[in-house]
Amino acid sequence: MFGEADKKEYNNKAGWGAALFYTADLAANTQLNLNGGFSQVKSNNVAEHKENAFTVGSGLVVDKFAIAVDYSQNKSTNGVDSITYRSMSNSTVSELPFNKKREIGLGLKYQYLDNASIYGQYIWGRADQVDLKKAANLRAWIVGADYKLHKNVITYVEGGSFKAKYNAEIGGGKETNNYAGVGLRVFF
Repeated sequence: MFGEADKKEYNNKAGWGAALFYTADLAANTQLNLNGGFSQVKSNNVAEHKENAFTVGSGLVVDKFAIAVDYSQNKSTNGVDSITYRSMSNSTVSELPFNKKREIGLGLKYQYLDNASIYGQYIWGRADQVDLKKAANLRAWIVGADYKLHKNVITYVEGGSFKAKYNAEIGGGKETNNYAGVGLRVFF
């Protein structure tokens, strides 16, 4: 890409991305948000290939309630298994290579104060290898609460669980990773 003498060289992790966002006020206290994005990365970690990814999402905000749905997909070209699944601590999920992964997320949020809210998300995911469809499934949930200290700083506490199930042809079995977190989100 930029700065490379040979633009066709599959140097590891050179790529590009683009995104679109649209917001429409539908009625009093009702807003529709739409977004989408696409990225492409050249890679040679296994063999020369490109990793294409896209995401689309929509959200509806009505007064203090919000609901959102999104879909994302990553796929490697040239029949290469090079995409790692959702990283989990002490897990084989992040070590297994896949050719394609897809996730659908559903999120809910309730803003009970002007500067505080509670939220939850559920994720359905699936990863395939070139020669094996439905190699792994993911189910995850996240719940949390946040408080806005400043227009650019939000404190949060959240917890969740990620469960992965593997096809017997890649070792089978199930894994669960539960977590809890406290932190700050800082927006620039």
